Amino acid sequence: MRGSPVITTLPASSTRRTRAGWRAGRQRGLVPYLFIAPNITLFTAFSFLPLIYAVYISFHDWTLIGEPNFIGIRNYLRMVHDPLFWRALANTLLYAAGTVPTSMATGLLLALALNRRLPARSFLRSLYFLPLVVSAVATGTIAAWMFNDNYGVLNALLVRLGASRISWLSSPYWALPSLVLTTLWVRVGFCMVVYLAALQSIPQMYYEAARIDGASALYQFRHVTLPLLKPATFLLLVLSIFLPRIRPDLRHDRRRAWLLDHDAGAVHLPLGVRDVGDGLRKRCRHRALCTDPGLHRPAMARQPTGRERDVGRRRSRRAHTFRAA
Repeated sequence: MRGSPVITTLPASSTRRTRAGWRAGRQRGLVPYLFIAPNITLFTAFSFLPLIYAVYISFHDWTLIGEPNFIGIRNYLRMVHDPLFWRALANTLLYAAGTVPTSMATGLLLALALNRRLPARSFLRSLYFLPLVVSAVATGTIAAWMFNDNYGVLNALLVRLGASRISWLSSPYWALPSLVLTTLWVRVGFCMVVYLAALQSIPQMYYEAARIDGASALYQFRHVTLPLLKPATFLLLVLSIFLPRIRPDLRHDRRRAWLLDHDAGAVHLPLGVRDVGDGLRKRCRHRALCTDPGLHRPAMARQPTGRERDVGRRRSRRAHTFRAA
């Protein structure tokens, strides 16, 4: 009849293929989540939940024994009135200002240079990325050797050039710059690799169209390369700020660099290494070290008395007699 609807029936094989395709598409959608599930689980268990719990206990007075006592924002008020907090905050801001933009800019320049056809290009890429993949202990040990006050490589170069030695690890003025240089040495390779991957993902047709229009190399970099590198730049910015600012190996190998202060030899660490600073302050008070502002090196706060010298000699004789026996 005219005007009656036409009903078409799909064959059973076509219906099965449609269902199979839907299942395959659903499985493909679940596969990425299965790959990231272990990382998300570890992050939630060891980073996110401890962070939430740390915020919770910050409003309590708790010695880890007994029940926590809720005190509101009293801990934060105490922190604001603590001069060490502001000094640590200033050091953290200076450290971030010296490492984050510098490492990103240097990594971008290296990526632009190594993205061209150069001899030994693969070797140079591996060389710049090597500090990040080498053992953390080896990296910290090499950094300590480079900045050593007595036999460091940098001081040896300065002496060859006719300059005076710099107390990288014991001077309150050079402790932060040496730590910034060490962090740049480790972090530049990572920034270079991220920018290099982003540069290689840019389609060449954009550059060809810009060259046809008569755009110079600088114009292409400003209006083609930089806008397409925004995702990589944002990723590096987030990773550089929110990831640990100091690697644990560098933090422990360079801990002596933070023993001194511009004013009176106190310890003022960045916010990420305050736990190391507490132990160093106790050790510094135990050894009664102070700072000579003119020489920038540790000196004894007072000379031992005669009685203390006699006690020390008797103890050394007893120890020598015990070893001989």
